[in-house]
Amino acid sequence: MANSNQPMNCLVFCQRGMNEKLLDFAKSTSGQNYLRMCKRILPDPESRLKAFLVDYQSTFLVQAMVQTLGVEADFDLVTSPPFMEMHQELCDTVDEHVGELLALLTHDQRSRLQALLA
Repeated sequence: MANSNQPMNCLVFCQRGMNEKLLDFAKSTSGQNYLRMCKRILPDPESRLKAFLVDYQSTFLVQAMVQTLGVEADFDLVTSPPFMEMHQELCDTVDEHVGELLALLTHDQRSRLQALLA
């Protein structure tokens, strides 16, 4: 797990989200709906995993922007240039570090996540 004293960057942001809450989200109604959609449109479990991690982390990105900027979470926010730029960095980070991020989960957590994505 990332040290809480570490400067925040996209990788640290993603590392902090790799815990049981990720699996709780996967089992939630929203998470289950998203996983069903991923299974329909993404061909393989690795693509689904990356998309799911980006979606999960994007939720917190939106929350951070809402709190920081004092705006509402709406379509204008998630299509704004600042969000799109940060979201692209998030996508790149998950793509480049997916193995490292998964290593932060316990064996049991990884197994349960993989089962949900299969």
